[in-house]
Amino acid sequence: MKTINKCIKEWNVIIEALGHGKQTILVRKYRTNKSELLLCPTFTYLTNDSFSTTFKDNYVDFIRENILPLVAKDKMEIKYFITVEKSIECSIEDIEKLDDYYIWTTDHVKSYLKEYTPFVWILRTYKIQKPCVVDRMKGMKYAILNQKIPIDNLEPVIPDNKFLEISKEIEELISSLKK
Repeated sequence: MKTINKCIKEWNVIIEALGHGKQTILVRKYRTNKSELLLCPTFTYLTNDSFSTTFKDNYVDFIRENILPLVAKDKMEIKYFITVEKSIECSIEDIEKLDDYYIWTTDHVKSYLKEYTPFVWILRTYKIQKPCVVDRMKGMKYAILNQKIPIDNLEPVIPDNKFLEISKEIEELISSLKK
């Protein structure tokens, strides 16, 4: 049985967007050397006064439904596993052109990046067959769970052929902008 205990911490809304196939990328200020991670939900964004302007208007209902993760005292539910298929360095202009692949507003992405070079992580998201409730863990970006989660027989959120199409579109779009 294959197991994993490495996580990336991410806003619950974004985890659910990945888990529902509404988003296929993460935009980060750093490249990653990790290729397989569990998605660990956070909700610290709720303290952000501009939270309501962080996401595109057409996702308002989705955001309301997925704003909070399942939390029981100091526990968190782990429902998804990702593989980082690619981490591509790009420019702010590239990020604007990738608008169809994320649910944030472009202004939010620019504000997050500030003067940093963006990296687009193309993610393949899988549903874990049996979601696990784990202890909440510390760590800013990554965390290690105190237990290993089985990741056998995972169900991809987006079918293979559709994911390959999306991944190719993203790579070609970034590549064409660098010419």
